[in-house]
Amino acid sequence: MEQYLATTVFGLESVLKNEISKLGYRIIKTEDGRVIYEGDEKTGCRSSMFLRTASRIFKILMEIDCDNFDTFFDSVKKLPWNDIIRKDRTIITKARSRESKLSSTPVLQAMGKKAIVSQIIEKRDLSKLYEGDGEKEVTIEFSIIKNRLQVLLDIGGKSLHKRGYRTEKGLAPLRENLAAGICQLSYHKNIENVIDPFCGSGTLLIEYCMMKKRMAPGLLTKKANFISDYITLSQYREVYDEAKSYIIDIDEFYYGHDIDPKTLTACKNNIVRAGLDEDIIISRKDFMKYNIKNENNLILSNPPYGKRIGETKDLLKLYGKLEEMTTYSKNLKFSILTSYENFRPDKNKIKNRKLYNGKIKSYLYTSK
Repeated sequence: MEQYLATTVFGLESVLKNEISKLGYRIIKTEDGRVIYEGDEKTGCRSSMFLRTASRIFKILMEIDCDNFDTFFDSVKKLPWNDIIRKDRTIITKARSRESKLSSTPVLQAMGKKAIVSQIIEKRDLSKLYEGDGEKEVTIEFSIIKNRLQVLLDIGGKSLHKRGYRTEKGLAPLRENLAAGICQLSYHKNIENVIDPFCGSGTLLIEYCMMKKRMAPGLLTKKANFISDYITLSQYREVYDEAKSYIIDIDEFYYGHDIDPKTLTACKNNIVRAGLDEDIIISRKDFMKYNIKNENNLILSNPPYGKRIGETKDLLKLYGKLEEMTTYSKNLKFSILTSYENFRPDKNKIKNRKLYNGKIKSYLYTSK
């Protein structure tokens, strides 16, 4: 068995861990923003296809104690880079260090690449390594945490949050994998409709709908962008067919509203690219005029906050209405992500969880 590492948004580690377990892989350990697990030769492909909350998938090539540069260089050079990296590939090295003696990430990047290149030159009997024109890259990451070195191979080469449907964006859009995590934390049974009063680019509605339809996020990625030196065409075809077989029809309806016509146009285009235009209905509506009669619904949204809305008075009214809805609505469910510090929903009905929207500390308020 081989070891893999999946990264995610801080605060979603438990969600990612659950996703990996459902794929049938044994969890080794969970760290801040990372989950390490065991797998086989198809694990990289299946992880890239099915994991909704993952940012990147790495194969762990080596893990050792390391507190000096001699050990670092010699250990990296011993790995079989001649077999790992094909000819004419551009080698990209990255580094991260925390609570370790080797703390200079630029030095680690440069020294790590030197070790890789020198080994390949020796094995291929070259005087110089030609790396190609940058069209085909291989990314290696050196991670040193508490003097423990991991050498990581980026399986796909791209961030998995880039599903492919969102080429047009609303204001301050959520990353797709963060939105997917919010959706999994917001799941309620017997919901008739899911409503986003501030739908923006439509990411939350798209990810929730994909989750309920059991539609794997990797299905939206073009085949040419999915396949890499470490994910073969035969693996892709097998896993693609597996993913297609899981899709189901759903009875729920999804409604997205916004007050800005340009934002709604971009949102509709994103929904069409995701293939969900028969499931998600978009229309212009002012939240302050909302009157939801059927309470067997889920309000799923990332409302405007201080950095996206200019008038403090409007902000107070908006969140005041949300607070009233959480207090007086009997069966209406809520899942609200915001960094607005003065939001005070009914504590008897709402719990919160800290998440990071990029570098912005936010809280996810969900119905108990």
